[in-house]
Amino acid sequence: MTSTAQELHPAPTLEPGRTILELRGLEKRYPGTHALKPVDLAFKAAEIHAIVGENGAGKSTLIKLLTGVMPRTSGEVIWEGKAEALATPHEAMALGINAVHQEVVLCRHLTVAANMFLGEENSRFGLLQQRTMVKEAQKIIDGLGFDLPAHVMLGDLTIGQQQLIAAARATVRGTKFLIFDEPTAYLTRKEADQLFKLIRRLKGEGVTIIYISHRMEEVFELADRVSVLRDGTLVGTRTIAETSEPELVKLMINRSIEQIYHKEHFTPGAPIVEVRNLSGKGFENVSVTVHAGEIVGLYG
Repeated sequence: MTSTAQELHPAPTLEPGRTILELRGLEKRYPGTHALKPVDLAFKAAEIHAIVGENGAGKSTLIKLLTGVMPRTSGEVIWEGKAEALATPHEAMALGINAVHQEVVLCRHLTVAANMFLGEENSRFGLLQQRTMVKEAQKIIDGLGFDLPAHVMLGDLTIGQQQLIAAARATVRGTKFLIFDEPTAYLTRKEADQLFKLIRRLKGEGVTIIYISHRMEEVFELADRVSVLRDGTLVGTRTIAETSEPELVKLMINRSIEQIYHKEHFTPGAPIVEVRNLSGKGFENVSVTVHAGEIVGLYG
């Protein structure tokens, strides 16, 4: 008998706008550390909900609690109207809660196809159907618009491409609630655009997306709502339409950006270095001009 992960886990179709997951006083303490103070927050079906905050604000702790990686100290998690323990990752995934982490947690020495169906392998009479899995995986990858081969070893792909495979894998596991943790950290602009297209597609299919990022431009490009964590405390939730980047930064650090960096006016000199449409391994079409007497910062 042959089965595929796609047949086992059809994409969900959920009613947009209704609450799918609610946190009531969710809290995490370690000895000497209050990592996450009681959080009350509701996530809606078919929304993209960004979570922002400085390093150490509690974002990683929240992810671990929602995916069953660690137990909560107190509070409740209400999933589709029912309290759930979320005691293990298996329990979270069985409900439809999944995560795509910043660091790829797949198997580099297996093929892309094997990683796609890891734990739900296509078999017949106890034997793995490698060709069938490659064919099915390639069909899924192509359908998502990713120009990636399913038959190669995962480790032969770039880190950014591996991240796209991790995202593709999540789509065939019956996911209703998908957490992306800094997903574009290693992606090129082209890969990021492919990921954003997938995220919007999943939203259209009723999946709730939690998007964690330090990149404000991505938050404002994708999210419907955004919540801010500061020192383990939820300090605010806003719709994207009613907020701005300066407001979010102020919520994150408890002071305005102008109080940290004094704005100085500067007239640059003549260009001394100019790069146009430079491409190489890991980057594409980079253009930059450096003027005399200025400091140019690069980030990513």
